[in-house]
Amino acid sequence: MSSIIHAVSHALTGHGENSDKKSNVHTVICDDVKVKSVVNSETQSKATIRHSQNKINELMAKLSSAHIQIDEYSRNRNNEISEAVKNSIEKIVHETQIQQQQLFNHTQKQSAEIENGYTEKLVL
Repeated sequence: MSSIIHAVSHALTGHGENSDKKSNVHTVICDDVKVKSVVNSETQSKATIRHSQNKINELMAKLSSAHIQIDEYSRNRNNEISEAVKNSIEKIVHETQIQQQQLFNHTQKQSAEIENGYTEKLVL
């Protein structure tokens, strides 16, 4: 397991050579005969990342494209929201102006009626 971790860590840094040597000794005794066997094994593993830079560049291009799309969507959505808010504010201001004008007209009418009432009372 450690050799795999070692190989992977070297692969990530661009170095991918790892070797592991093992020796097993077996001895068997039967009567007067003694048999000793030695098994040597060597395992080598090489891991290289050849296309990693191309993949990184490709992924960065996709990421950049995604950022551009998100920025464009955000900008468009922001403009839509700003336009909707602007229209709502203009509508509220317009309705308020109409109500103010109606209130002003009503106040002038009442003021004129009150003035006419005083004038009639003064004449009598």
